[in-house]
Amino acid sequence: MSSVIADTSDAGAVDPLRSTPVLLQVDSSPRAGSVTNLLTAAYAEAWAAARPGATVLRHDLPRLNLPHLNATEMGAWFTEPDDHTDLHHLVLARSNDLIEDLLAADELVIGAPMWNFSIPSSLKAWIDHVTKAGRTITFGPDGPAGLVPARRAVVVSARGSDYRPGTPTAALDMQEPYLRLILGFLGIAEVRCVNVDRQGPSYPEAGDYIEGARAELLELATGP
Repeated sequence: MSSVIADTSDAGAVDPLRSTPVLLQVDSSPRAGSVTNLLTAAYAEAWAAARPGATVLRHDLPRLNLPHLNATEMGAWFTEPDDHTDLHHLVLARSNDLIEDLLAADELVIGAPMWNFSIPSSLKAWIDHVTKAGRTITFGPDGPAGLVPARRAVVVSARGSDYRPGTPTAALDMQEPYLRLILGFLGIAEVRCVNVDRQGPSYPEAGDYIEGARAELLELATGP
């Protein structure tokens, strides 16, 4: 069977009964020529090529245009099922489809450009839609436990300056620590961050950092 790459803004596209590997590719940059979109695509292509029969499902978050959680969404989440309105069912279906795709994935690759020291609001909206008690997390006597079975999440980030440990701006990075925390909270044991620093106009060697990240990602994608 050949690999299947689905570039779609429709969630819920993975058959939960599939026995072949599934990669969920989540992109959050709306920019044409985005470094993170370029690199997540390269990762997904190499990942699928190394796994015959694999499925890659891409969620383009700017195209999905997910709403931030508002009174309607929160009302649906905290209302007893017997009291759900038609509007509640509609907004719950959207989140449920996103959650089903996440739970079906064996691995994630997430494109996360740094915006204002953190992540794009589209990615935060996706996180809020899929972080749900009883579906992707559970709370017991020992505290919360993640229910997402994906073995790994690879986060690809592009940043204008240099935020590597030991640099003067490292303390301003609110992006990688947050993504490591929330993905681990969901139950994903391994979170790998591949950061493409120095992408601002004052760094003439920006392309070298992109190629270095590409090499690292291809090694991850084709490995075990």
